[in-house]
Amino acid sequence: MKKILILLLILLSLSGCSNTDNKANESVSNNSQEVTESKESSEDYMVFQKESDHFKFYSFNKDNQVIDDLTKELEGNYERITDTYKTYPEEKFDVYIYSDVESFHESLDLTNAPGWVVSSFMNYKEIHIVSPSNPGEHHDYDSILKAAFNSFTRAIIKRINSNLPKWLSLGIPQYERQIKIKFPEGFKEDNIPELTELESPSSIEISTFYISYTVVEFIVDKYGYDTLIELIKKPDNYEEIFGFNKVEFEKKWRDYIIDKYLK
Repeated sequence: MKKILILLLILLSLSGCSNTDNKANESVSNNSQEVTESKESSEDYMVFQKESDHFKFYSFNKDNQVIDDLTKELEGNYERITDTYKTYPEEKFDVYIYSDVESFHESLDLTNAPGWVVSSFMNYKEIHIVSPSNPGEHHDYDSILKAAFNSFTRAIIKRINSNLPKWLSLGIPQYERQIKIKFPEGFKEDNIPELTELESPSSIEISTFYISYTVVEFIVDKYGYDTLIELIKKPDNYEEIFGFNKVEFEKKWRDYIIDKYLK
């Protein structure tokens, strides 16, 4: 069974993430010395493969193309994300690449997680990712690369504040991917959830991601990045940051969605 040693705390993250971090935290803390700096291949141990300016890569089997593509994705966005959120880690990130979805879930004790859960981060400096070359039924090669980016971005913003509302924690990486979202056909005003629903500890649905995206988009479009960073630092201080309460914030956000996406 392929396992990985990391005596560190896992926090939620994925391309699509779910509430599986606590389970992963329990699992990872029980694993024992199964990462090595040796470049020799192993069926049972992750081995060090490559080091870039800000990342170190480990995997069970060396795949130069996968590691090069992950390096390009992560290094290509590193300065943009750290500069945007004014957060500059002193240490390099460790990136652990799993051979498939099953070994990823098993090693992090995420056996009850849906199949689209393919990445996570730990202790704000580790990224755990399914290999893009074997993405499973819910992803493709490129979406796994984006999942790694999501986990990196979440690790950065969680350094600012580890206790974020789910819609900030999930919405910011989606927004920073710089993609255009499209609401499903038939989506109507009545389908827009309340922020409290987005903050629920229940299982995350795919829709949680694009809805959370719109909240972040609304904040940046209307108030700018400095305001977004202030909200990350103080996510309950609506009056101080916006000059109005959470109820008014939610109303303005809903109007923004309707005007931009539903008309």
